[in-house]
Amino acid sequence: MLNLLKTAANKFVNYYVVWTLLSFVLGYYFPDAFAWFNDYNAWAMAIVMFCMGLATKVEDFVNVVVMPKPLLLGTFLKYLILPFWALVIAIILDLPEQILAGLILLACCPGATASNLMTFIARANVALSVILTGVSTMLAVVTTPVLCEIFAGRSVEFDGVKMALDILKIVAIPVSLGAFINWKFPKFAKGATQAGGVFSVLAICMISAAIIAKSSDSIMGNLTEVIIAVTLFNVGGLFSGYMIPKLLLKNVRDARTISIEMGMQNGGLAATLATSNFVGQPLVAIPAIFFAIISTLIGGICATHWRRQTEESESKLDQNQS
Repeated sequence: MLNLLKTAANKFVNYYVVWTLLSFVLGYYFPDAFAWFNDYNAWAMAIVMFCMGLATKVEDFVNVVVMPKPLLLGTFLKYLILPFWALVIAIILDLPEQILAGLILLACCPGATASNLMTFIARANVALSVILTGVSTMLAVVTTPVLCEIFAGRSVEFDGVKMALDILKIVAIPVSLGAFINWKFPKFAKGATQAGGVFSVLAICMISAAIIAKSSDSIMGNLTEVIIAVTLFNVGGLFSGYMIPKLLLKNVRDARTISIEMGMQNGGLAATLATSNFVGQPLVAIPAIFFAIISTLIGGICATHWRRQTEESESKLDQNQS
């Protein structure tokens, strides 16, 4: 019976993209049924992070600090490549001024906490992902307004202290608590991790549906050009974030982690900054809204594919050992 439940849980997690797409559709067509969950997004994500922590060993964090090269490379690539790539896309597609500003604003924002979930699903380096998200968020106090000024010619201000505290509450503390429990009670953590994967998928689907429900009135405007621009931006981030670290670090697990981190920008923050700093220019927020959909779908496909690859490799290794 236990093996049956474990198999069912793995299959459920492996079809993460299907459940996410379904949540987008339901959130768009039935906004009243999901909009209420926006009040609980932070709590849901904090519990997801705790579940990730249960699958993370304390030595994983130690290894990131001892060997900082992946952290430095990931941070450098994030703030070097993404804004430049956004500008290139905007020029090639000849995007309207407001959408151009929105795409560059998105590129200059830090990583999203959803990247930690994608890394968890992909069975990549969760500790590295969490630290990359935290570092990029701390740096965003300076890098986001400066890079927006350079690439978009517009100064952007936001409360970096509040965002850092949010990262501390939603990511750092829950993950650290989960890792501590894994360290002190490894048998319990191993058993709870399986259920944690299922809960994580359910939670992110509810979060996605709630965000779509809240933005449903803006979804259909400028549909084609924004989808093309955001898709190119996301694919470019994922591809460069994987290939460059793979060549330089010679570590596939870290390359997958950096790829996901570069492909999962904080669209919620970008949308918030757009509405508060670009008053009277509603189209600036549109790329961030569509990015939440595109990045989750494409990132989910990558994460699920890498998860299956890892499981197949582990299965072959077990067969060879037996």
